[in-house]
Amino acid sequence: MANITFKNGELARRAVERFNGSPIDGGRSRLRLNLIVDPNQRPVKSLADRIKAMPQKGGNAPRPVKRGPNRKAAMAKSQNKPKREKPAKKSLEDLDKEMADYFEKK
Repeated sequence: MANITFKNGELARRAVERFNGSPIDGGRSRLRLNLIVDPNQRPVKSLADRIKAMPQKGGNAPRPVKRGPNRKAAMAKSQNKPKREKPAKKSLEDLDKEMADYFEKK
């Protein structure tokens, strides 16, 4: 006895039609297949349907303060904040020197 689960009913029906009664054990007996359908099982949604159903989020941008006495201050702080400058890229020689200094100290 074996239980086989198919992705859809059409594939299961074709398999039963094709293989039911096929010879097994060198032709001494025949294969008997029974198609059993679970009426409680709902069909699985496709990947495209599951992706469409996901809610879309806004962005990661901070939201401004909508009410209260600190609204203007909060808006001014976020707009006037200077951006940090990125440190200059180190040359290969500088990196080699730092590595040599590190290993000499140990």
